[in-house]
Amino acid sequence: MKTKKTIQLITLAFTLLLLTQDVFSQSSYIKNRWNFQVGFIPDPRKDMIPKANQFRASANYGILDFAEIGAYLGGSDYLQFSMPPNNGLRDAYAPVYGINVNAHLLPFLVKKEDFRFDLYLATKFGGFYYSGKETDYFKGAYWQYFIGGGMAFFPTKHIGVFAEYGYENRAVYNGISHNTLQIGVSLKFK
Repeated sequence: MKTKKTIQLITLAFTLLLLTQDVFSQSSYIKNRWNFQVGFIPDPRKDMIPKANQFRASANYGILDFAEIGAYLGGSDYLQFSMPPNNGLRDAYAPVYGINVNAHLLPFLVKKEDFRFDLYLATKFGGFYYSGKETDYFKGAYWQYFIGGGMAFFPTKHIGVFAEYGYENRAVYNGISHNTLQIGVSLKFK
């Protein structure tokens, strides 16, 4: 029941946002913009050694005056558990991949061609792939999702820094869910 209401609310919100497109001028600083990001996600768990840090690169394109879609690709370190007869732990690496949608909030408030600040809601859905031996506990593809927000500042016209913070769920390690911070460099151009 809660999921159904959430889906209805999201559908209503996106419908209202699409209907407001006529209000915007043709000089949106999001629409038709390419935004490339390279970021680092430190492992927030204090009790885990070694840390499962991630690196991600993403490419996003502005499809509306306030929204962009894109894809990401990266890699993550993780701790691989082996089952009998090779009980033990070892460091391993997993590629991460997925799609993302960013809904920008400032175009509703600022009507400027080249605005240097960015504030947005971020969603990501993707997965990661653990290759492994027969005795490894984790192997195969797993999904993950992220819901949060981000902000960016562009001290120059094209190069800036960004940070995203939110809730991430990974369908491995018994469905670990935790807050995640990603920081990095952004490159934008039209």
